[in-house]
Amino acid sequence: MLHCVRSTFLLIISGVFLSQALGDVAENADRLAKQVEEQLIAPCCWRQPLSQHYSGTAEQMKVDILKKLSEGQSTQDVIDHYTGMYGDRILSSPPNDGFNRMAYLITPLMFITGFGIIFLSLHRWRSRKDRSGGLAVVGNSTRNSRHENRINNELKTYD
Repeated sequence: MLHCVRSTFLLIISGVFLSQALGDVAENADRLAKQVEEQLIAPCCWRQPLSQHYSGTAEQMKVDILKKLSEGQSTQDVIDHYTGMYGDRILSSPPNDGFNRMAYLITPLMFITGFGIIFLSLHRWRSRKDRSGGLAVVGNSTRNSRHENRINNELKTYD
């Protein structure tokens, strides 16, 4: 009798551990599926990542991805499968090789160039402001003094 109770207890404990392990595998497959869905574009419209698209084709691909990952395929195997079917167009970001490398190089260069232009423009603007005594000089100085005298005279009449 004691042996039967112990065997039953061991079966229950192993069943609990097995269900936890299967739950962990399912959670891991779901997490990996979400990562793959972010890396692929929905082939029905070619506009949104698969994770944000809800057409019939996209939903079928999501089920297929989850199935492949649950069967033990790696994320790279799944991505390679869809790249083989649709080409590099299915990828949400271009691969970093060949002509596509330009996208990875030009983007930071454009940001650096833009910040440089803004920095130089602000530096020149501030130095021009400092040389003029706080106000930027615009146009002819005699014309400005004539207008200043007229404005000052009109202000005095209102006082």
